[in-house]
Amino acid sequence: MREVVLESRACGACGAFVYEAREGGAAVVRRERSGGMFLRDSLTSMLTAAPRERSGLAHAAGYAGLLSLFRYSFLPLMLSDWWPAWALGAGLVFLFGLLAPLALVLSFAAAVSLDGAPRKSGRLPALVGFTLGWQGSYGLLFLLDEIWQWLASLG
Repeated sequence: MREVVLESRACGACGAFVYEAREGGAAVVRRERSGGMFLRDSLTSMLTAAPRERSGLAHAAGYAGLLSLFRYSFLPLMLSDWWPAWALGAGLVFLFGLLAPLALVLSFAAAVSLDGAPRKSGRLPALVGFTLGWQGSYGLLFLLDEIWQWLASLG
């Protein structure tokens, strides 16, 4: 802990700024001074704070939501009158569309996980997964209806 004091940097365990060290290896962390916290102290503690633990569920929800947006790149294939191109386009849009409900489920699981551990980061990716999951799930319902009508017209 003495090297933390000598180099004037934040503690790696808690992220607090260490001001002085005492005999016996004890470190003193002072967050406030007599008049309150100075702007320099708050900026220093923010810039030198220990990195927060990431929530894997939240980041997975965000990435699944963003990957579900790639379904739009295959929509021109679905507009083709040639049935193999339409079937390929519908299949790819369907596969990328399945990522949207996955993002929605992962965002709910991430919300429960982040509520239990407030020190974890990942609220923004969970929100992205939630938003794109709802939007993509809604679009997937219409795609499934179109596929169902196409299959009904074959029989």
